[in-house]
Amino acid sequence: MSANTTPIDTAELVLSELVTNALRARAPHDRQVGVRIAHSAQEGLLRLEVSDAGEGLPEVQSTSEGETGGRGLLLVEALAYRWGVQGRQGGVGKTVWAGLKATETIVPSGPVKVSDSDLSRDYW
Repeated sequence: MSANTTPIDTAELVLSELVTNALRARAPHDRQVGVRIAHSAQEGLLRLEVSDAGEGLPEVQSTSEGETGGRGLLLVEALAYRWGVQGRQGGVGKTVWAGLKATETIVPSGPVKVSDSDLSRDYW
């Protein structure tokens, strides 16, 4: 990552990789993917969680130079302070999480403007 990379840029990339993995996991057709983001000022960490109903556990892959995929968890491992996987309550699926160092404030300092079109989207 470049010297101009912000904590938000890093969080966006890590979250994107975790969500992509969740969407690619073998799971029932009507599955849902959940995202949870929490910031602990006391610990100085941002925790990103992505839950899915998919089978199996994610593993860091060793890829060859010519392969175009399979590097997502390599990025997560390189950028996160720590990451891991835990089973979901009820025993179906898993939650993959990553902790990023976030000692500085990473949320906007003022109000965030949301347009009416953003509010009308169906995010559920």
